[in-house]
Amino acid sequence: MAQRRALPSLQHHIGGSMRFRSIVLAAAVLPLAIGGCQQDRDLSEPPPATASDTPPVVLSAPETAAPPDPGSPATAGQASASIHTDVPEDFPLVPYWGAIRRGKQWVSNTVSEDVRINWESREAAVAGCMKDRGFLYYPRPWTTGSSAPDVEDRDYLAVPRLPASRAEVQASGYGVEPRPADRPEQTDENQAYIDSLTKSELSAYLIAMYGVDTTAQDHDPYNQPEELGGCLGDAERTYPDPAGAHADRDVLVRFGDLVTRVTMQTRHGRVFEQQEIISLNREWRQCMAKAGFAIDDLPEGRPWDGPIQAYVRAQMTSPSGDVAEAGEGDTSVPDDQTRLVGSDPERQIALRDFDCREKTDYLSRFMQVQRELEQAFVDANRKELDKMVALVDSLG
Repeated sequence: MAQRRALPSLQHHIGGSMRFRSIVLAAAVLPLAIGGCQQDRDLSEPPPATASDTPPVVLSAPETAAPPDPGSPATAGQASASIHTDVPEDFPLVPYWGAIRRGKQWVSNTVSEDVRINWESREAAVAGCMKDRGFLYYPRPWTTGSSAPDVEDRDYLAVPRLPASRAEVQASGYGVEPRPADRPEQTDENQAYIDSLTKSELSAYLIAMYGVDTTAQDHDPYNQPEELGGCLGDAERTYPDPAGAHADRDVLVRFGDLVTRVTMQTRHGRVFEQQEIISLNREWRQCMAKAGFAIDDLPEGRPWDGPIQAYVRAQMTSPSGDVAEAGEGDTSVPDDQTRLVGSDPERQIALRDFDCREKTDYLSRFMQVQRELEQAFVDANRKELDKMVALVDSLG
C-alpha cells in the first residue's frame, strides 16, 4: 500500500534548514458560507478591491533587534548584555566549534543558493500552471534561511558576562539588551485572492492546485497519496528539493548526532550536575544572601543555577526597583522588566554578583570543571571529531 500524507495547508519543506513556507494559508478552514454566485469573471486576473471583515494574513518577517532605547536609564555607551561568557581559545572544544561554524557557513553559501534558485523556479512554475488553468497565483519571494552560523555556534560558559573590573560593573552592570523590533505587516495576495472566490470557484482552485478539493465534506486530510497532484505536485516533481544533493558534504547531516553531543557539553546543563559546581553555586548563593540579594534555591544540579539567577533577577527588576512576578507568557509585564535597560537597580545586582564571584573564585573554578568535561569528551570522541574537521576542511 502506498504511503499517505495529510494536506493541512499547502506547505513546502525546503532545504537543509528544515524551514517551511506556506503557499496557501489554511485553505481547509476558509469559511464555506460564502453563498450566492458572482458574475462571470476572469479568475486569472486580480479580484476587484472590496471591503472585507476578514483580517489580513500577516507574513512572518525576519526578526531584527531594535537599538537600545536611548531614553532608558544609563544606556548611553553601554555594551550589549550576554547571558554567556566566552571561553579561552585553548579550551578543548573551541577548534571543533570552529569547524561547525565553517561547515554551516558553507551550507549557507552553497546549499541555500541552490535552494533559492529552486524555490523561485518552482514558484514561477506554479504560477504559470495555475494561469493555464484559469486562476491567479502570486509567486512568493524567497527569504533567507537559518543555516548560517550565529552567535550560539561557539564554545562558552553558561555564566553571564560581566566586565573585568568592579568600576566597570558599577558603571554599566551586565549591559543592556535591545528592544525587539515590531515585525512589519504584509497582506497575503494569494489569501486575498482565495477570499474573493465563491464556493464552487474555491473547489476548482484547490483541485487545480492540489489535485483534490481539501474543503469537500468527504475529504479525509489524513488519507492522501504520498505525492501531491495539481500544479503544486507537478512543480515539486519538476523542481525537487536540491538540498539532498549536498547531504554528503553537509556537516549537520553527516555529523548531526555528533554536533548535538558537542552542543550538550555546555548547552544542556551537564556541567551543573558536577558536585564541584553544585558546591560552588551553594557558596555563591550564600554570598548573595549576605549581600541582601537572596536567590531562590533550585534543586541541586539543575541547569542554569548560579549567576544566571542574578541576571534573570536583574531582567525582572524595573528602574524603580520593583521585581516582576508574572507567569510565563504574561504580556502585562512592562518592557523594562523583561530585558536589561541599564538601570541602577540592575547595576546593583550585577555589582553584588561580581563581588560574590570574586569571593568564591567563581569563573576560575567553573572553567576548570568545564575544561575537564570537554577534554574527556574530546578524548572519547576524537576519531569522529577529526573526521568532522576533515570534511569541513575538504570544502575549501
